[in-house]
Amino acid sequence: MEKIKKILGIGGLRLDAVILAVIAILGNLAPFAHYTYKKKVYTVNGFDLMFGKNIAGGSVTIKPNTLLIIALVLTIIVILTGLLAKAMKARLSAGIITIASLAAMVRYISTVTKVDALLDGAKKVGGEAGSIISIAALVAIIVINLVVLSREKVLHPLDFMVLPGMAYFIINNYIPMFGIYIAFKKVDYSLGLWNSPWVGLENFKYLFSTQDAWIITRNTLLYNLVFIILGIITGMIVGICLAELFSKLWQKVYQTTILLPQLISMVIVAYIV
Repeated sequence: MEKIKKILGIGGLRLDAVILAVIAILGNLAPFAHYTYKKKVYTVNGFDLMFGKNIAGGSVTIKPNTLLIIALVLTIIVILTGLLAKAMKARLSAGIITIASLAAMVRYISTVTKVDALLDGAKKVGGEAGSIISIAALVAIIVINLVVLSREKVLHPLDFMVLPGMAYFIINNYIPMFGIYIAFKKVDYSLGLWNSPWVGLENFKYLFSTQDAWIITRNTLLYNLVFIILGIITGMIVGICLAELFSKLWQKVYQTTILLPQLISMVIVAYIV
């Protein structure tokens, strides 16, 4: 136990977090992508994507990427927290490092998955070594600090069982919510969603100046009201009916029959219908 604390730096400098965070930053010096433009290959690294760069004699422009800049700032926060860990409680420093590293890793991943759209007129042909180094270093920081939080009794091993479900909800439910920014833009597909001009609340003013806004709002509220009431009433009726069955076999048959549609993709059901 004492050796683990010494290695991880609990109660002192968090050199493990500092070193790995520095590696994550240095990973930006390695190639993030190789592009071909007019049969020539160009290499761009993380800092090129971060702060912008002109390549191919100015024919192709890489615009500054806010997400990567935020990831750099978060990684610097990890370094500062690791250096100041001696003045903090172990659980506080580990918590800050974990959250900052996780947020930085998400920023890197979201940028890497969209890196194809960062260059106009160029074609990506691989070369993600830099992003792999940065993401791997951040993952290592997160894993080590989860161990620290577990040692400090902040996390229980059972808490890790929540992670798969949490990851599903974050990826499937929460991250797409950032797409709401489209409602405040005048979308110009020639410029792309991100570079389209902001129009503030103009889209909402246009919507609520039409009769469709009231119809949409009314239908949404009524549909939800009916579905909630019917769902509760029918669920209670079915539950009472099942409770009145004396045969355990028939209870299982009816329960399986009722729940089976919930286990099948609605896309498949639609195709069958």
